[in-house]
Amino acid sequence: VGEGDDPAQSPVGVFWDLSSCALGRGLGTEGLSRSIARSARAYGKVHAFKAYGEFRRLNQEIRQGLHSTGAVLVDAMGDRGQGHMMALMLDVLLFAVDVKPPATLVVISDAQDLSLILNRLGQRKYRLVLIHPTKRAAESVLTESADVVLDWQEVTGEEPLDPPEEEAAPG
Repeated sequence: VGEGDDPAQSPVGVFWDLSSCALGRGLGTEGLSRSIARSARAYGKVHAFKAYGEFRRLNQEIRQGLHSTGAVLVDAMGDRGQGHMMALMLDVLLFAVDVKPPATLVVISDAQDLSLILNRLGQRKYRLVLIHPTKRAAESVLTESADVVLDWQEVTGEEPLDPPEEEAAPG
């Protein structure tokens, strides 16, 4: 935040990759969203809160819980890989076009594909906050692109659920 700028009024954009940090079992959708928003407000005023996922796979209660907390739902239909990340990266870039620094981007993901865009925005004086899954360490290049790194459990108090396609390693 530059001199003379009120950090409490600095714009914040939240971009939540549901495939990396899925909804947990304890707090429920509204509780998780509120925990994320509370963490984001520590960096300024939340101007955008978007959640990316395949919402047709989620029940109405979950969708309604996300929506009721102010999250804009971005349905990444089909392949959760390229199309999903493209939508998130595009929205991050559009936020940066619309909102000049000082501003904060809160990205909730462990996708290494985001490291280039986050590094470039960091070079342009955007503050970058990364929230990543506790159980699966974020790629070091991704964590190194952030100014602040928080883990999912630290923010929400919950263990992140693995995406349905992945099997947990035997322990």
